[in-house]
Order: sequence, then C-alpha cells, then structure tokens
Amino acid sequence: MKGIWRIGLLLLLLFALAPFLAMLLTAVKDNGEIATHPLLPGRWVWANLTGVWHSALPVYFRNTLIIAACATVLNLSVALPAAYALARLPVPGVSMWRMGLLVTQMFSPVVLVVSLYRIAASTGLTNSLAGLILVNAAYSLAFSVWMLSACLAAVPEEMEEAARIDGCGRLSAFRRVTLPAAAPGVVTTLIFVFIASWNEFVVAFTFLSSPELKPLTVGLFDFASAYAPQWPMLMAASMWAILPVGALFIAIEGRLAEGLTAGSVK
Repeated sequence: MKGIWRIGLLLLLLFALAPFLAMLLTAVKDNGEIATHPLLPGRWVWANLTGVWHSALPVYFRNTLIIAACATVLNLSVALPAAYALARLPVPGVSMWRMGLLVTQMFSPVVLVVSLYRIAASTGLTNSLAGLILVNAAYSLAFSVWMLSACLAAVPEEMEEAARIDGCGRLSAFRRVTLPAAAPGVVTTLIFVFIASWNEFVVAFTFLSSPELKPLTVGLFDFASAYAPQWPMLMAASMWAILPVGALFIAIEGRLAEGLTAGSVK
C-alpha cells in the first residue's frame, strides 16, 4: 500500500512540475527549433539564460523587489498592532470585525481597479512605485490582520502577564514575549503578502506607463509583445522571475508549515 501511495505522489509531483520543466526546456532551445523540436532541444542553448539579462530584466527585478519588500514592511507595520488589539484588547464586536476582514478577501482586485485608479490619479500616485506599494500593502491588510490575530490569540496571555509583572510595559512584553512566540504565523503572513505583491499584475498594468517603473509581471507581458517570436528568451526571463519566490519557499518551508497551523489549537 505504501508503494502505491509513493507512486501516486510521484506522479502528482511530476504533473505539478511539468509546466516548469517545459519552461526550462523551451528556454534552452534555439528559436528556430520551437516548431521542429516540441520536446527536447536539438541544440542546447544555455546562453539564453544569461543573455536575457542584457534586456530590461534587471530593471524589472529591481522594481518588483522594491514594491514587494516595501509593501510587506508597510503591511505588517499596520497589521501587527491591529491584530494585537483584536487578540488582546476588549474590542466590542470582535467576531464581527474578524468576519468583516474575511469577507473583504472575497473581492477581486479587478473589481476595485477603477476606483483605485481614480483615487491614485487624484493624489498623484499613478505612474509611481509609491502608488503600487500603498495599493499592495492595503489590499493584503485585511488578510494579514485576520491571520495574525489568530496567531497572537494562540499565545497564552499568562506569558505577557508574567513579563509585565517583571517590569515590562505592554509594548515591551509584546515585542519580547508575544511576537517571538507567534513568529511562525508572522513569517507565514509575511510570505503571503510578499508573494501577492510580487505576482500582482492588474493594478501595476493599469497604474504604470513608464518602462523604467514596470515590475516583472508587466515587464514580461511587454517582453512577450516585444519579442513575440523569441519564445526561448521569454521562457528564460520567466524562469528567473519565479526563482526568488521558489528559493524563499524552500528557505522557510519549516516555518511556513508551523505558521499555517498556528492558532488552530489554543
């Protein structure tokens, strides 16, 4: 029975990795072989993986990293105090607030993009990285508060009370006791916010017009338009675009598993 399960999991893994394998094989082909060699390359052109960096790809990477990192920091800076208030303070209607936060995640950014654009245009935030940072941070804020409030509520309040008896204030007890204990949930939330900002396309495509400000998602879209016949170069750029997120997942996989179950048992 174990052997059958292992074979099934292996087939499932191969099925999940098939698109990435196809992307890699296309990236190292000669452009003329796309139609003649649909599977393995006839000639392995590994230079495609480095040659793509001579395009605008470094600029797209820089912009994406700035947007994702700043949006994540801004999001958690607001979400952590709000989540702590819901988890620890006597907030009237706390269940209603949590349900409201969850309901906001049912709306797609596409529904809000026109309103967001009008607000950004009236405040001068279109065609700027600052506008994208604010939108990305705000859109994931409800999820962050909802997730972090559950994680912080799972930390025994007695730990904070003991720290306060020893002379810590509320803020100091939160920083030294509660926050380290809830670290898996905080890391998980951070990763979700970072990846959501890294992968965002609709708002960036709507807000930005300057090529030097475009992130990876919009840049690759333009890359496909500009190099429509050059599928190997497009696939090479796409491979580089997904590598940082994949490496991040591998690096924090243990913390991520802990964070996803944080708050489930109190």
